Amino acid sequence: MAIGYQFNGKNLDSLNAKFLECVAKHDADRAMHFLNGGANINERDANDDTALLYAVRGGDIKMALMLISKHASLDAQDKDGATALIIASKKGDIQLVKALIEANADINIEDSHGKKALDYAMRSADPQLVELFEKPLKQILNRIPSSDLAQALRASHQNLDDIDPASGNTILTWAASQRGQESLALAFIEAGANLQVRNRDGKTAIDIARETNNSPMLKLLEEAQKHKPGLVIENRGPLKPLFTTTN
Repeated sequence: MAIGYQFNGKNLDSLNAKFLECVAKHDADRAMHFLNGGANINERDANDDTALLYAVRGGDIKMALMLISKHASLDAQDKDGATALIIASKKGDIQLVKALIEANADINIEDSHGKKALDYAMRSADPQLVELFEKPLKQILNRIPSSDLAQALRASHQNLDDIDPASGNTILTWAASQRGQESLALAFIEAGANLQVRNRDGKTAIDIARETNNSPMLKLLEEAQKHKPGLVIENRGPLKPLFTTTN
């Protein structure tokens, strides 16, 4: 039977405590040794942190990658509801965010403040960081019928013509540059996105689709423009900014 051991104010068996101690000391090789010996990779310390949460909070990419490779829980939350991805996004750590997203960390989990990892990434106004979320977001949105998505967007009272401070695009000008996202663009238009709105570079969605030779998207947008050149949804009330920059 393991001998009782104190680590960071919490009684743990000696194996798990020594494992967490190695994580705290950024000693990935020794931490791996204790994992191979049977330590619980998802053990929590007195602050309710798992090893992965601790490693990400400390910016220890080597430790984090090792823990991810050993199948640490990617979506474990700390006492404030933050996951490793939320913590990395708040820190603006591109390397860690990339590793976690590639390992399929859940981008939809909210912390105790009601914020998701993408919310914090967007606050950083770092386009490279925000771009990391595009692929998982598209995968999620592609599973939603465009009519359902349009209805949800209308109900949210979001300003769909808001410009993202990180990329300089509206959601429609962003979609115009993406291959195979016609249903997504259609949902944005049906929800009230204005085809005449220009991005930070002064380009409309049609301009971007034409410049990027995105023929299917261009056809959709030009057809939509014939019928809805400046669609306005009536009686929606005040619209909320889609993107935020406050800390």
